[in-house]
Amino acid sequence: FQQPAPDVVVIEEPEHGLHPYLLEQLIALFRKLTTGFGDRAPIQVLLATHSADLLNHLKPEEVRFMDRNGADGSVSVTSPPTTSPDWENAFREYRESMGEAWLSGGLGGVPG
Repeated sequence: FQQPAPDVVVIEEPEHGLHPYLLEQLIALFRKLTTGFGDRAPIQVLLATHSADLLNHLKPEEVRFMDRNGADGSVSVTSPPTTSPDWENAFREYRESMGEAWLSGGLGGVPG
């Protein structure tokens, strides 16, 4: 309800303090903000999370993974490799769960 509405909203770990049942509704609200509604302009929503449960409610194209290079401190940002020929089979192997695919360690964004 802020006027004027912000262009970007950034939220760290939005799942904290919420029952897991509400995550789907929370993501639906964020998606609604990004498309605009009524007379409101779209708002870019950025979330930072360590929650596989939250990732399970996101589409692969909505996710980015961040990794820090231990040698020089630089940070890389990558998307799930949805254009890779092997993506569909790999994603199906993880039951089309972004959280499970992320926890596998193959997508980035995990320590080690």
